[in-house]
Amino acid sequence: MQIPLEINLHILKHLVSSLPINRALRIRLVNSLFAEEIPKLLFRHPTAQEDNFILKKWAQFPAPLKRQYIRCKIDMHRTSTCVFSSYADEMLKTELARTSPNLLPSEPAATAVPFIERVIDIAPHMDHDRWDMFHPDRYRRYVEWYETKVMAEFPYQFGSESVEETVQVVLAGSAILRDEVDLLSWALDSGVDLGQVSRRLELSLVDLIARKGSRMIAELVVERGYDLSRVRQFGKTYAALCGAAVGKNFDALDVWLEHLRRRDDAHLQHNLREMMRTAAEKGEFTMLEFLARWYEDGTAALLYNQLISAINEEDISVIRRLMEYEGFYRTISTKKYPKGPLFTVMWIWRSSYFRAILEMLLKGGVDPDGRYPGVVGTPLQRAVEQGWLDAARTLIQYGADVNVLCIPHRMRKRSEVSLLLVAARKRNGAMVRLLLENGADPASVKNDPKHGSYIQRIIDGTETEA
Repeated sequence: MQIPLEINLHILKHLVSSLPINRALRIRLVNSLFAEEIPKLLFRHPTAQEDNFILKKWAQFPAPLKRQYIRCKIDMHRTSTCVFSSYADEMLKTELARTSPNLLPSEPAATAVPFIERVIDIAPHMDHDRWDMFHPDRYRRYVEWYETKVMAEFPYQFGSESVEETVQVVLAGSAILRDEVDLLSWALDSGVDLGQVSRRLELSLVDLIARKGSRMIAELVVERGYDLSRVRQFGKTYAALCGAAVGKNFDALDVWLEHLRRRDDAHLQHNLREMMRTAAEKGEFTMLEFLARWYEDGTAALLYNQLISAINEEDISVIRRLMEYEGFYRTISTKKYPKGPLFTVMWIWRSSYFRAILEMLLKGGVDPDGRYPGVVGTPLQRAVEQGWLDAARTLIQYGADVNVLCIPHRMRKRSEVSLLLVAARKRNGAMVRLLLENGADPASVKNDPKHGSYIQRIIDGTETEA
């Protein structure tokens, strides 16, 4: 016997209300009906406990559920006021908000978007703390803080935005998200500045365009002559290009970078370098290769410099991503960092990450015998001279030449000698044994009888000194 849908929903409603929100969300996985209806019940009239859970897990919820939650907050304004619902209520009472569906005569009335939908559009993109915006328990505290601190200290900066101006920003922001070029053009013609920031909503139009704008919106920005390279946002220098790279908005980047290249923009190469460095750090090599189409200096040196910086900062995750990238050239050096990655690792030999980073570089294909213009000798020579047995063993494991000739540091006679002789002069028996076990030629010290006899005693097992 099949239970009618209405009865199922009635049972589900009472079940959800009696369970903690985390358990209620888990049982939504039972079947498709539960998956669809349980979130609706939870998001429709959230309690304070449910508010806490929803806001904590905000990033995990899909866009439709976020919209439902925001709509509920606006609907519950009179019974459970939060900061966002108070802002929405103020805006909905304005003449511009009421007439906004009819702003464009060319738009059919049947397809016109109500203003409340546009408010819901922009809500997830505000830069405010979401607890402050949506949690009813924060409302009084936020209002008190805003009036006593913000307005008292920055009245001209924060108090000059009228509700009508906020409505205009909402209309422009929604137009960006909905790809409504005509409405955005209307907003710009009505006095909205692309660089405008709503202090009430903490919403930046240029950042929204950079992260979410379509190709057509990006082209409109170019037509309007907006500065894509430098603008002040929230007291900091902001570049729309960088925002688009962070948001992985390839369409906007394609339009803007080509425009800036044609006009020979003075900041283009600097911005590209910063964006590519960020992409390399995050392992976003698709973005890096995309940006490289406009970068004049190529990616090899940039990636190498990024690797050396990561080694100095002991950032293992960045090192790993670079070593796994097939487009990374492992044999170059730059004027900025002429010593190469392995010698750079030697500078952090006291670090607990020293062995892990050294092995990661060698496993990633860095030549253990690589020679670099900024340093004399090989990494194995440095390990032998310093007595770093583990480092020497790791280098040898990945193919370092134990019979390479070297010029020892701080020696009066600058003649080439074997690594075996260097270890013997240090009276480092463990290092001598390691070299011998891995193929070092004892005959390489025949011109030094004193140290040759020391090595022979180690071979014979009669040398007791470690």
